[in-house]
Amino acid sequence: MKRFIVFALVLTGLFSLPLSSSAQTPQLSLSAVGFPDTAHVNQSYDFSFILTNVSPANTFSGAVHILYTTDTLTGDTASFGVNQTGGLAPFDTFAIHITNFSFDPNNQPQFSTGDNVVVVWPAIGGDNLGGDSIILHVFIPDPAGVDDKSKVSENPIRITKPGKNLLGVSITSQENIVEQVRIYSLSGQLLLDEKGQEVLNLSGIPTGVYIIEVSSNGEKLYQKFFKN
Repeated sequence: MKRFIVFALVLTGLFSLPLSSSAQTPQLSLSAVGFPDTAHVNQSYDFSFILTNVSPANTFSGAVHILYTTDTLTGDTASFGVNQTGGLAPFDTFAIHITNFSFDPNNQPQFSTGDNVVVVWPAIGGDNLGGDSIILHVFIPDPAGVDDKSKVSENPIRITKPGKNLLGVSITSQENIVEQVRIYSLSGQLLLDEKGQEVLNLSGIPTGVYIIEVSSNGEKLYQKFFKN
């Protein structure tokens, strides 16, 4: 909880900064393509940001930084890079490609193992803000393995969706049986606790990403899943 309070304070300070006249009327909108929802520390990733000139009358030209901050305790602002665009007519788009990006917290201190909330926005020239921000999520598994319910590793959990608001849970190994299933939010809140059930009713849980904990033969297994 402390982590999210600090992040809220960082964002409050960020968006309460005095803006120049160009930042007060954002000229650019931003979207992400191919941004990973799970990133492993020993891999690098390629993704893109799409800029759109939302000014109905003005052609945009200039340097654009793609800035971001996360909900880690550092609260630092970092950059995915800078690109020079020229002659971006009203409602035209421009793609900024990010290649070989590592989410390893040892190299990128803005990230940490577990779930990361990433706020990204375009900065025009020397302005801190040049357009509306977008919010992304990336989960970084702990390479040391699962030591608590906020960490997810490779495991033999099989998840199916037999019907609306229903979640089927089984173990791929025939020797193992499902003894207990718990559903946690990404912040660690216990939302559901069932024993001896392999089909769960999720009607009371809103759409989102969650962690499932399955107890089987004295072992606890974890996996992230999306409830739609």
